[in-house]
Amino acid sequence: MKKLLMLLLVLCLVSCGVESQFDGQEKGIESNKSLDISGVNVDEMDVDDIIFLLGKPDQYLWGNQVYDEENLPQSYLMEYDGHVYFYIADKKIVEMRIERGPSTYDDLYIGQSMDLALSYLTEPDEVLDQYHLYFKEGVLYKNISGRGDGHGSYYDDKESKVRIWFYNDLVNAIYFTSEFYYEREADYKVMWAGETDDYYLGYRGNKNEEKPDDNLKGLWLYKDFVYELDEFDPGKKRSVFNFVDLEVLDNGIISNSRLYWETGKIRSVSNPISRYFDYEYYERDGIEYLLLHDMYDYEDGGMYIFEKKVLEN
Repeated sequence: MKKLLMLLLVLCLVSCGVESQFDGQEKGIESNKSLDISGVNVDEMDVDDIIFLLGKPDQYLWGNQVYDEENLPQSYLMEYDGHVYFYIADKKIVEMRIERGPSTYDDLYIGQSMDLALSYLTEPDEVLDQYHLYFKEGVLYKNISGRGDGHGSYYDDKESKVRIWFYNDLVNAIYFTSEFYYEREADYKVMWAGETDDYYLGYRGNKNEEKPDDNLKGLWLYKDFVYELDEFDPGKKRSVFNFVDLEVLDNGIISNSRLYWETGKIRSVSNPISRYFDYEYYERDGIEYLLLHDMYDYEDGGMYIFEKKVLEN
């Protein structure tokens, strides 16, 4: 679920399903027909312009669901010739995607070497080899860990407005992004922020005599989300997720959030039974951190990391 959001993130991550059906694995070319997309401008065109230029798509889809043109969801894909897709949201073009097909656009094409493709793009700010994929702009992820067989790579070049996938160091999918894409990505919500239900939490707090341990009480500042602790860098944010800071009060209420503490768990106000976090403490270089493990997304793994705010004397 996180992987879709980080997208989601790719995604309130951002709208789910942003990564289409492409999963970073090797794909065979399913179409020998080159579609003329040279006239496409993702920033200046909308759905009607694309249909006027290319005709009606072969199908409208979102994930595994195919839709009728008269009953489209807010976000969907328009597919042409089995390898060119337009990601649409609110009738605006988010991305034009070339996947496993012969069509070309600008200097990039499927099957191109990674080195040659990167020579046309902005130099990455950072190269991470055998890390998990966090979808940070300007970072080249090589041999991505935890995704497929580990031979996939990914680069989001915001300056060139291109997101590009590689497999075995060859271009495997190219996403030409619009300004609208980055506007959406910049609007990531702070997860779990909001006001608590004062009556519900007040009632719970008054009836429950159990209190959080003294170490948990106080203010914890959100630092990052990572899949492995080895990938955590206190001086650099790896992921695109934002999480509310945790101010844990004596009665278990967590200020300015939709979370609260009870019976050794940090729970959601709306769904306290199945939507909760396990937590543990972690120390590095003399600094104390709190690690939250989302038990709703336990299959994806990973942890949200918070740094203890030390009160000044």
